[in-house]
Amino acid sequence: ERLAALGYRTAFSGKWHQGSQAPSRPLDRGFESSYGLLDGCCNFFDPAQPDPDFKGGRVRVFCDGEERVTEFPEDYYTTDAFTERAVERIEAFGAEGAPFFLYLPYTAPHYPLHARPEDIASQEGRYDVGWEEIARARFERQLELGLFEEGTVPAPMEREVTSWETAQHKEWQADRMEVYAAMVTSMDDGVGEVLAALERAGVAEDTLVLFLSDNGACAELPGGERPERIPGPKEHYVTCGPGWAWAQNTPFRRYKQWVHQGGVATPLVARWPAGIKPGTLTREPGHIIDLLPTFLELAGAGALPEELDGESLAPVLAGGERSSPPEWGWLWSGNRAYRRGAWKISWEKKWKRWELYNIEADPTEAKDLSEVHPELTEELAGLWESWRTRTRKRG
Repeated sequence: ERLAALGYRTAFSGKWHQGSQAPSRPLDRGFESSYGLLDGCCNFFDPAQPDPDFKGGRVRVFCDGEERVTEFPEDYYTTDAFTERAVERIEAFGAEGAPFFLYLPYTAPHYPLHARPEDIASQEGRYDVGWEEIARARFERQLELGLFEEGTVPAPMEREVTSWETAQHKEWQADRMEVYAAMVTSMDDGVGEVLAALERAGVAEDTLVLFLSDNGACAELPGGERPERIPGPKEHYVTCGPGWAWAQNTPFRRYKQWVHQGGVATPLVARWPAGIKPGTLTREPGHIIDLLPTFLELAGAGALPEELDGESLAPVLAGGERSSPPEWGWLWSGNRAYRRGAWKISWEKKWKRWELYNIEADPTEAKDLSEVHPELTEELAGLWESWRTRTRKRG
């Protein structure tokens, strides 16, 4: 809405999940072009196929503009289709010479675990060593890349996770992760096609591309652990389970639906040849609410609206720092957290107590300091209550 008012062309392709009825659809919220899933997830090969783990076999809402789509070609795959529509829009906007905003939220790698056979074959045997070895190797690689400082302690194995040695159905377990990785491979290919489209349109140099996840890895088991369900083909509905979710979240604590770092800390990759020095690495934190003010500043919108909670990340993209320490609150499914500067409190609904962490010194939340600093814990808990009251009034 804001960018369209500044003369930007706007397009959406992918997963919306912000409402499937007016006035909450993409077309109602500033997008002139809209294609994709208005729900949270679907069958990747046939989005019209009901979810077997939903009561009543709920059918997902998929739309092309105003039109509901209920039939899909035999060779359909959502990741590829979302990419194709995004590339079409880039080519059209590039031909017109207009500035544009493209929102491309892939469903992948959200469950169900569906991937093309050739992509699955490319991952064969890669995860036979199990989730503990994968987590160990990933953390070593993260240290090599400088993503975490030496001395960082990875979070311990979560209580829902058994050791690989005692895990049942190992071949099936490895297959789950192979398919998950195949889904990411397909998405990676799609991102490559988008970048190539920007090059062909002659706008890659001055286009900011941001790639991020919406939350940490998913340990959900809506259909339970059912080895009779085969990961990959459209006939089956499978999730990756807590073991692989723990490894995917290396080195953080907990997963999606929790607001420990494993549920809220995700990487952000930015590409902007004209504005970002290649190889720039920053540990400056940002929040999804910071993206709108970032886009408005870079688009030359002038003074930012006072009602925005977020802060522009333009200085961070340029290699600098935020102008003020982060201060954010979270609430999801009874789990709570609040961060101010280096300090963060986390509340898991099952245990019903605040934990305190120094996120800068302990990014994996390995050491609870609530008993060491009870006054600070209480102060941050009060800030969370104030934040919750304020946001409830708005909503």
